[in-house]
Amino acid sequence: MLKHRLFILLLMVLTASMLSPSCAQKTTRKPAAVEKARTYSKTKKVTPQPTRSSILKKTKHFGPYDKHKEYKWFPTSNPMIRLNTDIHYSRAQRIDADANERYVLTCSDDKTLKLWDIDNGNLLKTMRVPTDRGNEGKIYACAISPDGRKAIAAGWTGQSGKDKNIYVYNVITGEILQRLGGHSNVVNDLEFYSDGTFAVSLGGVQGIKVYKLNGNKYYLAMWDDDFEAKSQAVTFDQNGRLAAGSYDGYLRLYNSDFDLIKKIKTQGGTRTFSLAFSSDGSKLAVGYADSATVDILDARSLRLLYNPDNTDANTLSERINKLTFSM
Repeated sequence: MLKHRLFILLLMVLTASMLSPSCAQKTTRKPAAVEKARTYSKTKKVTPQPTRSSILKKTKHFGPYDKHKEYKWFPTSNPMIRLNTDIHYSRAQRIDADANERYVLTCSDDKTLKLWDIDNGNLLKTMRVPTDRGNEGKIYACAISPDGRKAIAAGWTGQSGKDKNIYVYNVITGEILQRLGGHSNVVNDLEFYSDGTFAVSLGGVQGIKVYKLNGNKYYLAMWDDDFEAKSQAVTFDQNGRLAAGSYDGYLRLYNSDFDLIKKIKTQGGTRTFSLAFSSDGSKLAVGYADSATVDILDARSLRLLYNPDNTDANTLSERINKLTFSM
């Protein structure tokens, strides 16, 4: 009986000690340590690495290296892995041919220019523009000179928010011969008239530009920025007259000296997307981004002559994107 009572008493003492504050404190040490570690990880200061966007916000200088400038952004000089395919692996934006029909030049959102043999369709050369991640390097427009010796390319060819560039290439070697900068928006269209003259259609309200060859370099010969929306298309006739289409609802015609001689409000739509002169220069075809209508105009008066039958492409989703006349 005495042993039985002592056993009960000992059991009560052990139970009370387990429920004491000191014992309870011991059982909570591990969770407290865990919570402390979690708190420390939340409040620990980590210095973030500067990103491109943060750098762009903190600097207005993009010139040569200056050790006193803390934040600066340069286009990457690191190698960038790209697919080297025999075809474009993204949407092709433009196609052009030389006067002797030896070469076809294409350009694409995949940031490449490709030169093709027009006789057998074989790929002859792939050319690239300076590029970076994202949109930089996407080519929206390209053209080959009539003699087939030079090519020009442009588009989103510059840093976001900065000037865009036009690149002039040696078709035989693929070498970049010249960079024409100073375009504050993307380049939407390029068109050669001769080996020494080409026109540029610009985004924003930058209008159109014409460049001419002086020696072995192109220089700016004309700039009409009296536009209320982006210019999407330019084209020359055989005599050097220039037509320019815009999203501002107007069609402009320039003489061979690039003086504005006609400006009319478009009829079939308000956003001119494609232009083409007939081979004899008597007609001008106009296509739109906001309409399936195609207008055929008198190339001198810009009077509407007729609308061709486009039964199989008479909806906005199936409209004709690019226009040309047969020879």
